[in-house]
Amino acid sequence: MSNVSISKATFDRKASVCLKGIAIILMMFHHNFRDETLFKSYTISFVPFSEAHVVAFAYACKICVSLFAFITGYGLYINYRESSMNATKWIIHRYIKTFSGYWFVWICSAVLCQLINGRTTSILFRDGKASGIVYTVIDFLGLAKLFSTPSLNGTWWYMSAAAVFILLIPLLYLVKDDLWLALIGAVVFIRIIHNGNYFPGGNSVYAFLTPFILGSIFARYSCFEKLYKLTSGNKILKACKATLEILLIVFLFMMYEKVPMESFWEFHFCIFPLVVILFCVEFVIPLKPINIVLAFFGKHSMNVFLIHTFFLGNNLSNFTYSWGHFILITFVLLIISTVTSIIIDFLKKIVHYPYCIKWILNHSWNFSETPSVK
Repeated sequence: MSNVSISKATFDRKASVCLKGIAIILMMFHHNFRDETLFKSYTISFVPFSEAHVVAFAYACKICVSLFAFITGYGLYINYRESSMNATKWIIHRYIKTFSGYWFVWICSAVLCQLINGRTTSILFRDGKASGIVYTVIDFLGLAKLFSTPSLNGTWWYMSAAAVFILLIPLLYLVKDDLWLALIGAVVFIRIIHNGNYFPGGNSVYAFLTPFILGSIFARYSCFEKLYKLTSGNKILKACKATLEILLIVFLFMMYEKVPMESFWEFHFCIFPLVVILFCVEFVIPLKPINIVLAFFGKHSMNVFLIHTFFLGNNLSNFTYSWGHFILITFVLLIISTVTSIIIDFLKKIVHYPYCIKWILNHSWNFSETPSVK
């Protein structure tokens, strides 16, 4: 990753990988310290901050999911726009490419969990063999949250959201000139399907539709490029812009816990994350020493997301929290998960898994090659 080069004029693939790196680091903080009950049995130092400040920060780090949803909306929209496939074939290919990494981790996790403590059968086959087979297939496909069935790992609920995102992209492209209306429609839709309860829940399949659609909007209208041009070539204006965004981030962070999630969750999952994204993409990610590190963790973000909560469960949490300081604890969890990710990628190469997925993509169902009208 030493040759990372980020353009300040656009949100390119390398910049998106770096943003994933930021998101996965925020996720480590969130899952370790978002609530005092997670670490009340351990002696932890929060120097130079107070415990309350760290918990507040970790709670706000929930925006990591919004960052992933935004990146997904932005990337999928561009991918679909540039694809020559029709909608059906694009959905199938994109689903296979997106979920292939998940499938490998799922198989490894299912085998290891069963060998260690019988967790796989105790979770998936708790209602009998017939139901267990159905639960296994659904969880393997990443649709457990969508069908409200058991899953080996609760964090994997996001895979159901990812499947919904893939299905939505062709529909969003059909209304590409009215994407802002689609954003408003998503908010109304969420209210309706939750029977009037405005907040869909922090792990709802539909909770992050707004940042996802917002990512598509930014791709459709080249928003990053237009925003860059506002201060392009003027160092004073750029400095003022950076200062304003920092002050805005601080203000929005202070309001994060004060704004009722139940009545204005778009603030938490869409508005605040967007300001963070705008600042990071223009003023953090282009910094060479930083983007090399972020790109490294971003490259492994998918695997780290899928496996890190296994290290927070059962007796393994004793090890992660034993490091004493909140920064060390977060860093240790990130490093352990990343090393495991490297091992997973190595195993994939040994068994020629990437080749198998490529073969499946090249020999998938023979749908018409006629491209959609784009």
